[in-house]
Amino acid sequence: MTIFKEIHRRSLWQVLGVYAVAAWVALQVVDVLTDNFGLPGWFPAFALGLMILGLPIVLATAFVQRGGPTASGLRGTAATPFGDPTGPAPEGSAADARAADVGAADATAADPSGADEDDRSEAVGVHHSLFTWRNAILGGVAVFTVLGIVTAGYMAMRTMGIGPAGTLVAKGLFEERDRVILADFASAAADSSLAGAATQAFRVDLAQSEVLTIVEPAYVAAVLARMERPGARLDAATAREVAIREGLVAVIEGDINAAGGGYVLTARVVSPTDGQALSSHRETAEQPTDVIEAIDRLSRQLRERVGESLSSTRADPPLQGATTSSLEALRKYSQAVDAIDAQNDFERGIALLDEALARDSTFAMAWRKLAIADFPRRREAATRAYELRENLTARERYITTATYHDYVTGDNEAAITAHRTLLESYPNDVWSLNNLALNYASDDQFELAVEMLARAVALDRYTRQPYTNLITNLDRLGERDSARAVLEKFAENQPTSTAVPGRRADFAAADRDWLAVEEAVQPLLDSEVTAARRNGLRRLASLALLHGRVDSARRLRPPADDDEPISEAMSEARREANIRLSLHADTAAAIELVEEGLGELPEDSLPSWGFTAAYYALLSGQVEGSRESFESWLAFATERFPGFDDENRQQAEADYAAQVAVAEGRYADALALLREIDSFDRQCQLRSCTRLEVAGAFDLAQQPDSAIAHYERWLTETTLFQLNQDAMVLHRVYERLGQLYDEQGDLENAAKYYAMFVELWADADADLQPRVRAAQARLQEIVEARG
Repeated sequence: MTIFKEIHRRSLWQVLGVYAVAAWVALQVVDVLTDNFGLPGWFPAFALGLMILGLPIVLATAFVQRGGPTASGLRGTAATPFGDPTGPAPEGSAADARAADVGAADATAADPSGADEDDRSEAVGVHHSLFTWRNAILGGVAVFTVLGIVTAGYMAMRTMGIGPAGTLVAKGLFEERDRVILADFASAAADSSLAGAATQAFRVDLAQSEVLTIVEPAYVAAVLARMERPGARLDAATAREVAIREGLVAVIEGDINAAGGGYVLTARVVSPTDGQALSSHRETAEQPTDVIEAIDRLSRQLRERVGESLSSTRADPPLQGATTSSLEALRKYSQAVDAIDAQNDFERGIALLDEALARDSTFAMAWRKLAIADFPRRREAATRAYELRENLTARERYITTATYHDYVTGDNEAAITAHRTLLESYPNDVWSLNNLALNYASDDQFELAVEMLARAVALDRYTRQPYTNLITNLDRLGERDSARAVLEKFAENQPTSTAVPGRRADFAAADRDWLAVEEAVQPLLDSEVTAARRNGLRRLASLALLHGRVDSARRLRPPADDDEPISEAMSEARREANIRLSLHADTAAAIELVEEGLGELPEDSLPSWGFTAAYYALLSGQVEGSRESFESWLAFATERFPGFDDENRQQAEADYAAQVAVAEGRYADALALLREIDSFDRQCQLRSCTRLEVAGAFDLAQQPDSAIAHYERWLTETTLFQLNQDAMVLHRVYERLGQLYDEQGDLENAAKYYAMFVELWADADADLQPRVRAAQARLQEIVEARG
């Protein structure tokens, strides 16, 4: 109890309180400086250590300066901690009285140590002169000055690349935005799923870096294919080979190994040429649930060592929140990403994503991946990912926002804003450049789309989508020669990609070189990838229809795989009806097929087929019933399709009104409406989308000159997606042009188009041969008449 009375008598409680408040304020300032100015991580801890170290000094100063025995002629001070430690108390004050009392008591007391009074007075004087508030304050200032000098020196060394504090960028070993490759983590326990999860988590965190650019797995897969090692595991040695081959500046390697009940994780930045470790870092996870947090710390250490600002890495959200707190969920997610991106196995990838979400329903990245991989659940998954977007890294958050607006709201401008914002921080993000280009293209800004895609291709030679999208948009602008040049570069860089033969077939179809189409398709048919084989079979089926071989087309065509979960029977019915209508000119049979298919649909599926029902109802003369079907489809499309705005609605209404006008024989109205449809879409302005319908309307209106002009212009305005349309209508255009020219007495052009029709359908099915023989006979008559 005596010591507490002494502490209270000497006002140490008040001094302790004041010091605690001052220390707290100082540490808050240190924390702000650390976060906003990128001071080193040890700075707050060092400052806290100084505060703790200063506490006993302040308390000792308060103890000494509060009052005590004085030497002869000296007066003890009664200064407060913030008073003048050297100034005398006023005469007659209470302090004088207390000092006098103390002095009297001391004079009469025996000295047990035997030391004389002068010695004691000298020691007290030394204490009073050493432990002063002035010395304490000056000492604190000096210590923090030294701290500032040390910190400034450290930061200067870091920035200038001097000594162990120097970053790899400052040392000249890296340039900002340099591309590096992340090798698969290794595990001594051969736990591939754990190593895969660690690799995926590390990739997510490294993807936030504004200094490093981690090459995408698709890029690596393409390089491995060129090295004739498709599907090879990207271990450290293989990653170095890829880096040397592609001129990447470094490899990031990692290990995760069991240690007791937890794990030890290491990561290294390695020079690909000699395998020298440029930096090495180590973290531990005391238990499996701590692995993700350990990876977070490990990645941030590595990013700071490379040269990323300390404030930037600290601003990133914790990896556990940005991914998942469940290690098992992360395992499943990493396996799903590998299945979808590297193996093109969407079925397995979707199943693994479902397993990941079963373990953590708040795993936002898994929801976003599911939105991309699983079309039927696209809207649901994109919405859920968007709801959880605050848990994501900044990069993933912007991608998720854009995906949500693409798939759910249809707000193209919002999607564009999200991608552009992301690109301000990550200008080399190939996927964002690609997706931004798609948004620009849907807004008819084809030039901007080409610009974004050209940047993406320059950054990444081995990602398929930027190439194929660049080819498409160049062709939209009428720059087919440039599009062909891009295809050749694509083939050079990705010779094993199944998209290359597919695009070759597209160009051949646009040239109407049917033998070249068949040759281009063959690698698709030989592919081990199911989707590639199906693609090849579809093209062969279209070629068979083009040549009038309907039975062959039926055998070749793979089962329906419509994007929407709709009736397969109805899909087949519509396909067969279109064939009956277009190739056999059998309207009654086509109408019967569609009516039977619609009759088998559940009631709630009818609106999705409303446009088909409306068209065939018009063919059967049921105008009122057709209008009802169209209105139900319009309501369905407005609710179901993202981006179905007022302009889309007006275009659909104009399209339907034109069909009604044709059915009612109002051809002039139909022509005006068809021209209006072209005005809605810039792509249709560059190359008419309704040319064939306009030609048909002129033909029905018995205006042969206009009909011929539009039929022939349609023949020259080909696109890269020509094959499917040609399969259904090219024979009819050739045949009808032959007949129109024949009717006008232009036998030369009549013979030309009759010959083209006969050649196209030379091997058509038996039930189509009467039309071929009729054209052949008339062609023979013209040849004989002309000598």
